[in-house]
Amino acid sequence: MPSGSGRRGGGDLPTGGQPRLLEFTSGSCAACARMAPIVNQVERRCLAVADGSLVHVSIDEPEGEALAERYEVRALPTFVGIDAEGAEVLRMVGVQTQEKLASAIGEVRGRACPPI
Repeated sequence: MPSGSGRRGGGDLPTGGQPRLLEFTSGSCAACARMAPIVNQVERRCLAVADGSLVHVSIDEPEGEALAERYEVRALPTFVGIDAEGAEVLRMVGVQTQEKLASAIGEVRGRACPPI
């Protein structure tokens, strides 16, 4: 995993004053397991410079569960884009393509990912 991404339980607001794309997952989620290689590929492509734009949030941890409640996550995986103040700006639910995920990261951080 690139050093710019973070795995976290997630109770505190993970903005650090910057926009973020939160990836809500669980160890028991089959769709999350299918998404893992796609997320890893997009991280390598889009986040070559570690910037923390993508934050992995496990709902298996109490803090992650609390953050999922805050953002009303009802299905997994869910990707929630938040602005610097923590307000939701986009949401994607379920398995996503590399292109959609890269586009979401680009939208959240304000600069596009390199093309495939």
